[in-house]
Formats: sequence, structure tokens, C-alpha cells
Amino acid sequence: MTKFLQRYNILRLLLLNITLVQSQRPRRRQQQQGGRNIVISSTGLAVATTLGRVTRSSIVGGTSLVTFDVRTGIERSHSFDNVLPSGIQGFDDVAISEGTATSSTGRNGRRRNKSSIKVFAIDANSGLLCSFNLRNVNSLSFIGCTTRSVASQPFVGIDTNNEGTLVVSGGTGGASVFSYNTNTGVLDNTPSIRNRELGDDIGYPSVTFVNSDEVAFGTDANRGF
Repeated sequence: MTKFLQRYNILRLLLLNITLVQSQRPRRRQQQQGGRNIVISSTGLAVATTLGRVTRSSIVGGTSLVTFDVRTGIERSHSFDNVLPSGIQGFDDVAISEGTATSSTGRNGRRRNKSSIKVFAIDANSGLLCSFNLRNVNSLSFIGCTTRSVASQPFVGIDTNNEGTLVVSGGTGGASVFSYNTNTGVLDNTPSIRNRELGDDIGYPSVTFVNSDEVAFGTDANRGF
């Protein structure tokens, strides 16, 4: 299924002034809902969703997330079954926000650089988002989840601009925009934009920030999934 970047000028997306950009370049194929979508940080830490259960109509993402350190080859699975709200069935896409790196002096007197990475994951079935704190490949801790759902069917993607804005592509139900605290990773429970229809395309299974003020949505050249 051929994807392309559809460009729009939306100067009235509230006060966020997010511009959606246009291109005809092919995009990577969108993974099936519940597939292993993956994102990687500038420090070489990757986070991936997992496969969950298979139903008659879809593949539901797992409630675990996997971390992988490309420098060491270490991979860890992190289960959140005991802390997730009852409405979360599994995660279908993941995004990260990388904070400003800080340095400290260890006991041996050497300087150590630390990078704060916040992880965001969406459940396409409930339309709810959750956030996590990633310290290293062994440490991925739960922060919290939103309680107000947004459009996310039949496919959905999320991305952040590293500056406190997260966009949900929305599938066939319209795009949504959340704010989050870059220091704590806590998401605002109410999106500043919710299920905003962008034009006459059938839907948008994926989204990517081009820069801090521009996002590109994947859609289908034949106007449909």
C-alpha cells in the first residue's frame, strides 16, 4: 500500500500553529495494528511495542514494551499489566521525547552524561495514551495514562516534537494534539485538539514531525486504507 506525505496549511490549529506539510515521496509501509512498531533515540536506546492476542478482526498489541541498546545488544522486556488502567488493552505505536542531556560527577571523579527520555505509547483499541520514563535499557518506569480517548482506528501513529507537543494521527477519525511536561513526562488529560478532520482523505495511519512546527501525515494514494 503506497503511502505519501500529504501537505496542508493549518494556521488555525488553535494556538499551536502546527503546519502539516506536503510531499509525494513514498513512505515506509505502515505496520499492521499490534505489530512491533519501534522508535530509537539519539543515544542508541530503542523502544518497541509487542504482539498481543489475535482476534477475528485485528491483532491487539501487547501490554509490554521492549527496550534494546544498540551499543551493547542488550534487550529487555517490561510488563505493565499490574499498573495499567483497565481500559488499556495493549500498545500499537510508540514515540519518544528526548530531554536536554545533563552531566554529573561519579564517585571515581569522571563526568557522566545523563539523558532524560520520555516514552509515549497509544492503545488503538481504547484511544488512550500512556507515558513512561526511560533511564537505560533495564529501567522503563510507568508514569501515567490519559482518561479521555481520541480517534485511533483502524490504524494509528504518534510522534512528539521533543518540546512538549504530541500528535496522534487519528486513523479515519481525525488528528489530535496533546501537550506534555518535558521534565516529568505527564500528559495533559484533555487534548488541545481532538479528532480534527483535515480534509477529504479517508484517514491517516501515521504521523512524523518534520521539525518542531511541522508534521507529516501518512495516507493512501488511492484515498483509503
